[in-house]
Amino acid sequence: MAHVLCLTLEGYYKATAGLTSNGDGQPALNFIAGTSGASSFNGATATVTATPEGAGSPVLDGVTFPVAMADGTFAATVTGTADAHVLARYANGNPAILASGLFAVNVAGASATTADGTYGVGSSITITVSFTGPVTITGSPLLALNSGGTASYASGSGTSTLSFTYTVGAGQTSPDLDYTSVTALSLNGGTIKDAGGGDAVLILPPPGAAGSLGANKDIVIDTVAPTVISYSVLFGSQSYNLIGSTRFDLPWQITGVRVVFSKPITSGDVNSLTGLGATGFTGLGTNTLTWTFSPLAKGQFSTTLIGSGVDAIKDGAGNGLFAGAGFAQSFKELPGDFNGDGFVASNDMVLISNARSQPYNIFADLDGNGAVDANDVLLDRKWLGTLL
Repeated sequence: MAHVLCLTLEGYYKATAGLTSNGDGQPALNFIAGTSGASSFNGATATVTATPEGAGSPVLDGVTFPVAMADGTFAATVTGTADAHVLARYANGNPAILASGLFAVNVAGASATTADGTYGVGSSITITVSFTGPVTITGSPLLALNSGGTASYASGSGTSTLSFTYTVGAGQTSPDLDYTSVTALSLNGGTIKDAGGGDAVLILPPPGAAGSLGANKDIVIDTVAPTVISYSVLFGSQSYNLIGSTRFDLPWQITGVRVVFSKPITSGDVNSLTGLGATGFTGLGTNTLTWTFSPLAKGQFSTTLIGSGVDAIKDGAGNGLFAGAGFAQSFKELPGDFNGDGFVASNDMVLISNARSQPYNIFADLDGNGAVDANDVLLDRKWLGTLL
């Protein structure tokens, strides 16, 4: 098991004649007997050897001192089987204690009990941080995440695995959820202590490295809500997009609505479009949904694409349409009303007849076959005198 040895350098600058130097006037460090390893203290590289203090203590396999934890304190990752004190002496063998410390419980790795997948606003994710031994918690330690969110301590005191709860907030995003840095675990005014009452070392594996949350899990945070790109009414084989249109008085018998969204939609049903009595629904899993219904009779129609609730339109992360607000679109339908004045008159029939020899005019294509022809004139005659 890997432990962390915390050493406070008490006499580092007490250089005396005869001490081995590293060329900078500082003494080299020796830990009594044991395996050697390189270390750097304030720019001085020294050969470090170590063995536990006291008879019967386990022998260390190796020791390194890579980073200063705080002013005068260094963390050493050590391979061993139990806690033990280590004493340090000057390189010339003088018995003056240069440093002493105790193996402390440290972070072994991070993961999550939440399944891999994509999560959106309001989702709850349980992140776990494992230690090399049991720890006791007071207060509410926090774990800063690369999504811009924070996970709060939830449970695990007295065990070697702590659970943190992360509730995804609006505007947070991450293609691979991880913590922000090796120091992302903070006490937040609380404590994390080992069984002996010592402070646990909170250094995490580097983000993305072996043992990290990002390496162990594949969790995506996506809080970008889907939006509506186009909202088209369907008639015959044709369609007309109302988004950006200046005309909402429509001359066709409409049989469907096709909506293109900003991202694929994974939740929705025939009831997600209200106001038209839809009976058919297709496209789930794509960014285009289509609702179909019997040809509409004349009238004014107020429709809603639902963004929250049972029939909500949502993306794969669970984000509701327009962040749950949904989308509304209204229009009027009077079949044959070419000029959109609310009345089907002989003038409409004349205009449609004239349109047969002109560039294609979708408002004259009453049957929606992609051409203005004699059948459109006949249809308009059928509806003569109709008032909206």
